[in-house]
Amino acid sequence: MINNLENYLDGEHKFPEELCNYESLLRLLGDRDVNSFTLITSTREPSIQGVEISQYELRGLEIDEWRKYFSGCENAENSEVLIEMHNAYGGNAEAMRILRFTITSRFNKNIEDYWQLHRNTLLANHSLRNLISIEISWLEANNSDAYKLFCRMGFYRYQDIQTVKFKGLICLLWELPEAKRVEVVDYLSRTSLVNVFQGKYYLHPSVQEAARLCLPSDTEIYRKVHQNIAQYWKSTISGESFFGNYINIFEAFYHYYTAENYQEAFQVFSEKINTDIYEKERYAYLRYWGYSQNVASCLEQLQDNIADEHKAQLTGTIGVCYYYNNSFKKAIDFLEKAEKLISSGQDYRTIRLHSTCHSYLARANRHLGYLSKAVENCELALSHLSKIDPSKETELNKEKFYKVRINSRILRSYASVHYDLGDYQKSLERSEQALECSRNMQEDNPLEHEIGDSLAYKALALFR
Repeated sequence: MINNLENYLDGEHKFPEELCNYESLLRLLGDRDVNSFTLITSTREPSIQGVEISQYELRGLEIDEWRKYFSGCENAENSEVLIEMHNAYGGNAEAMRILRFTITSRFNKNIEDYWQLHRNTLLANHSLRNLISIEISWLEANNSDAYKLFCRMGFYRYQDIQTVKFKGLICLLWELPEAKRVEVVDYLSRTSLVNVFQGKYYLHPSVQEAARLCLPSDTEIYRKVHQNIAQYWKSTISGESFFGNYINIFEAFYHYYTAENYQEAFQVFSEKINTDIYEKERYAYLRYWGYSQNVASCLEQLQDNIADEHKAQLTGTIGVCYYYNNSFKKAIDFLEKAEKLISSGQDYRTIRLHSTCHSYLARANRHLGYLSKAVENCELALSHLSKIDPSKETELNKEKFYKVRINSRILRSYASVHYDLGDYQKSLERSEQALECSRNMQEDNPLEHEIGDSLAYKALALFR
């Protein structure tokens, strides 16, 4: 058995000239006529011409093995904290040994006390840091491009999406020609620092922390890395691919925001898709799928950083997200702010949002039982419809039947408020008007839910 062979390999994973006898020894041991079996441990795959080496990857220990090893510590058997620690260090056996020694000797065998202090500083322990730093130092000394890629990989989050595809790595090597990028990724993937599974790459949390600590404190490089990562994630949700990869939108937002590219951070949510069937902004689809709170939380971070011309849309969108999350008071707060911004705006792109804003205010007020306020909002919404100019909508490449659709939405809100007030005749009249609007839209695009909602309100009125 030969342990830690990586200590004798050069940057090309070969033996240097002064250690060529090792290569001769391995050739001898690997000869078919020699009846022997040689077990080698190494963090790097050796490259020896004429010698066939079968690889057996040593994965981290299972959580049950960690529980047995920590059995002398408090609550080890049922500790959720131990699971977090196991995941953070990839089940590494040496990390397990170091952690148990530290917890036993310095934290009175209390796992939770240790983790409370070290959860966000995985490499604060010098011995744990050395486990990774030795390999990182070797990489830096032998392949500067691979080292650079490793450091930049640390800026991926590996949380909701735990792996990154090949394209997500080569985009971090913008200084190199494409052929060289492939070579660098291949080199790095042969080290023990990066995990590769089914063509996807990831770093364990402790290794990720080490990678980020290694990146030079260069603001321009920092932004460039985040910008490129954001563009990679954005490319995965272009067009119809959004419907299969929609969760990636939050990764794109995070990296655009961190790169201080606030306009793109908003654009990644507000871009319209599905133009052939039902054209809507990405954030609208995310609302339908139950991500209203997530979208609102992201967009709220942009309030002080977005250009004035987009503030009304941004603020209104946050309000609508809270509406669909059933947080009606918050929805009203943001929608009223949006209404003030729209009223003071001069640009048509802002003015056209007036009716939509009051429409949602009507719906939110109705849910809170403020029916007179809801009626007032409906009336204002209808009065502002005249601000929507179909010719300008066409010039801006907006939705053809936007004005008709908003009118239908207002009338449906009106119908529901009249129904709550007990004025069923008016509710019926407004429902029929909304139904007529929805029918008009069928000439261009079959929006079945528009008709369905109108019929539902009509039925409610008739049955009372």
